[in-house]
Amino acid sequence: MNNEQNEMDEYRELRAEIAEENGGIVIEGTDSGENMAAAMFQPPAVTGPIVTIASRGIPQDDGGTEHGQPTVESHERLVPGAELRSDTNNYARRLRDFAAEHPDFDSIVGREDVLIPISVQRTVLRLPNGPAFAFYLGQHPEVAEDLSAMDPFDAAVAARGMARALENDEIPRDVSTYAEYRAAMNRHEVRRQAARRRNG
Repeated sequence: MNNEQNEMDEYRELRAEIAEENGGIVIEGTDSGENMAAAMFQPPAVTGPIVTIASRGIPQDDGGTEHGQPTVESHERLVPGAELRSDTNNYARRLRDFAAEHPDFDSIVGREDVLIPISVQRTVLRLPNGPAFAFYLGQHPEVAEDLSAMDPFDAAVAARGMARALENDEIPRDVSTYAEYRAAMNRHEVRRQAARRRNG
């Protein structure tokens, strides 16, 4: 029993380290890390038939038949998985409360010039302060653009860190890019560690 308990403790420690390194994101499974991350950030599945209808032949003067272009009808639809539906429903509940306090939410978050990558969209759905972070990205399109330029997994980790800082009111008001945010957070961390050394 002791050996099993030690292995479980090691597993918990490793999992905690992974969560800390990745901004709270831990993806577990039997696949490789790359495959799991790719699966997490994939768009919803597309299901439904595509119907191709042949056109009638057109008789020609020389006795031959010319075939017309077929008609293609798509009856496909996006089908989100159960986890995504659950995340979306939870986000919608949080959004109702947030939007009641911020009547301009739709106009700021729904801007066409603010593109948010899928990995960050999925992360926003899971965040306890997801609507507030989406509102922040709408107000700071440069940050959203910086997240779009990142690797999807790195963008999701960065979004979780920024959302946590936003919730703790640690993001300075004058920050307008991700680089400025990182610089501000680095300064904050240096001050925090210096204070801990003085008090420790």
